[in-house]
Amino acid sequence: MRGPEGHRTAQGGLSSPYSRSQRAPARSPRDRRMPLMPSRPQAICKGQAAPGGLGNWRMNMREWLWRFKRRQLPEIRLQIHERHGMASFVKPHPWMQALAYHPLTGALVARAGYGVGPLCDRFYLGDLHVEPALRRQGYATALLAAVSDHVAAEYGRLPLTPLHETGAARGFWDHMRQLAPKSLPVTRDLRGSEVDEERMRWARPATEAAR
Repeated sequence: MRGPEGHRTAQGGLSSPYSRSQRAPARSPRDRRMPLMPSRPQAICKGQAAPGGLGNWRMNMREWLWRFKRRQLPEIRLQIHERHGMASFVKPHPWMQALAYHPLTGALVARAGYGVGPLCDRFYLGDLHVEPALRRQGYATALLAAVSDHVAAEYGRLPLTPLHETGAARGFWDHMRQLAPKSLPVTRDLRGSEVDEERMRWARPATEAAR
C-alpha cells in the first residue's frame, strides 16, 4: 500500500522510512562486554596516546588479574603477635611475628617478621620463611597478602619494603613487585648498609618540626 506521498506504509510487515531510521542496528552474538576487564586505551589519532597511557592500562590489567590469582592462593590461618624481648628498629612501633597455619591440619606453613615504620608510610618485612615441602605453592604470597591486609586495616594501604633480599629470594621479590602495584605494592629492598640512612629519614620530619 502506498500513502499519499508515494511511500510504503507500515502495514503488511513493511516499514516506513521513519520506522526504519529508528530501528536499532543488529548486534553480533560476539558483541558482548566483559564488565570486569579493563579496556585497552585507544589512540586519539596516529602518534597520539590516549589519556591514561599504556602504562596505566597495564597496571589496571595486573590488578584485574590479581583478583583471580588471589582466589587461587592456598588458604591460611593468620596469627600475629609481638616479638617480646627483641629490639625493634622501627621504634616506637613494635616488631611483629606473622605466622601462617594450614586451616585444616593446624601445621605451620610460613612465617615472617614485620613492623610499620615510624612515619607510617610503609612497613618492613624480613625473615620470610616457608616450610621446604610447601615451597612454590603460593604460601609466601598468601602470607604477604594477609599481612598487607592486616596492616591496611589500621594504617591504610602501605607499601611493603623487604629487608635485605638474598640471591635466592630476588626472583620472588621481583615477581611480587610486578604482581599488583596498587593492591600489594612492594618497594626495593632495604640493605643492612642503608639502615642508618633510613633512620635519618625518619628523624628528619621531627627535626624540621622542632625548628
